[in-house]
Amino acid sequence: MQPNKYLLERKNNKQIDKLLNKMGRLLDEIVNFGTHVLDICQEKYKFTEQETPIVTTYSQFLSMVDGISILIKKGTGDAIKPLLRSLLEGKFNLEYMIKEEPKKGVLAYQVAYAHSKINEYRLADPSTQQGKEFRRKLGDVALELPAFNTKENIKKLEELLEAPMYKEVNDEWKRVKKENNGRKPNWYSLFGGPKRIEDLANHLGQGAYYEIVYRNMSSFIHAGSTIARLRKTGLDYGINPGIRRLEELPTLLNFTVVFALETYHMMIKKYNPDKEFYYAKWYEENIRRDFFELTQTEIKVEYVSDRELPRV
Repeated sequence: MQPNKYLLERKNNKQIDKLLNKMGRLLDEIVNFGTHVLDICQEKYKFTEQETPIVTTYSQFLSMVDGISILIKKGTGDAIKPLLRSLLEGKFNLEYMIKEEPKKGVLAYQVAYAHSKINEYRLADPSTQQGKEFRRKLGDVALELPAFNTKENIKKLEELLEAPMYKEVNDEWKRVKKENNGRKPNWYSLFGGPKRIEDLANHLGQGAYYEIVYRNMSSFIHAGSTIARLRKTGLDYGINPGIRRLEELPTLLNFTVVFALETYHMMIKKYNPDKEFYYAKWYEENIRRDFFELTQTEIKVEYVSDRELPRV
């Protein structure tokens, strides 16, 4: 079956394909450099086991930049938006972990993760109240839950949380949860930290990114702004345009590149400032020209509708 051409046109003209490939190559180069950032940092600073969340969060951040590169080459704008929001949230998380003392950053992150895993194990255990309620909600859904020793896993995590490294942070996590009337706190909210993602963005001096990107992307992800898709045709009525949204790619590319570059620079400056010149030289030789050219490009899309039929 062929797609409805008014919603999906997979074949672009050669000029558009050339542009998309150039955008993708720019992001590929940024990802390539990003794969070396942890090594650059560790030339002068060795990440400890305690700082594992910094490494894992960065790796996930880089994975999302790579995913956006793949989608840009395919010319699809909408599918990038959930990744871009997650990319920004990863950026916030990473910067907070790096800039704050361990008990507010990397340890708080690990404690919150441990509690999340404990909750998962309780849901999987049919003997717990959470497990019984979960199975009631499942009803007739054919879902086979993984088999593992939930009680043993919960015991190990609870013992870990009482270990000297984590006890103070775990006590704070429980205190804030009680203060929140049983709602689990965000990991960054412990010890007087920002309570919500918006507060976290403001704390980092990046409130504009929250308003421009995070809030708008959230509305898209939750399908709260679908009417904004409507466009006016030459016959002066609104239509539901195609699903790929090529015209949005330069803006999405711009934010992706900015978030990646700011993260790389922040990490290099923190852990190996001697390599800032190396980073700047790479940017000047490989990124700057294409970045400004591609993000200032206007992709014009002529919206058509099956209502716009030839008139006799």
